[in-house]
Amino acid sequence: MKTSVVFIVVFLMLVGCATTTIPVQESHPGTYDPALPAQFLTSSANTGILIVVRDSGFLGSACKDVVSVDAQEVGYVHPAQELTVYLPPGQHEVYAEMGEHSICATSRTSAIFTVVAGRTIIMDIHLQQNGGLTITPQNIGNSSTAY
Repeated sequence: MKTSVVFIVVFLMLVGCATTTIPVQESHPGTYDPALPAQFLTSSANTGILIVVRDSGFLGSACKDVVSVDAQEVGYVHPAQELTVYLPPGQHEVYAEMGEHSICATSRTSAIFTVVAGRTIIMDIHLQQNGGLTITPQNIGNSSTAY
């Protein structure tokens, strides 16, 4: 009996700590770096759209992830938040870093992607159970996504 109770408690703790990928439509705006150049926030016919979404969930909820593109800090996100930037066509690299300026352990990840003018790329930041971060392409209900 005690073994069953312990198993159930451990299972519920692990499930409660999992993060879940969410569609962009269910996310909320993150906080942009005030020093971010206006070109990152201005759409044109010659730009593509990068949306970086952090998963929802309790795990790491006290921590913010700093998001950078091509070594330019864009801003930060908490769970279920997103940042949107406009980029010129070509290859770019997005970084997510957790731990700097917070109580959380430091973790950093990056992904390289190619922007096509007029297309949207959605990248998902996922916090793993071991505290590590991953950033991967997301395709939830978005038929115009290109990678």
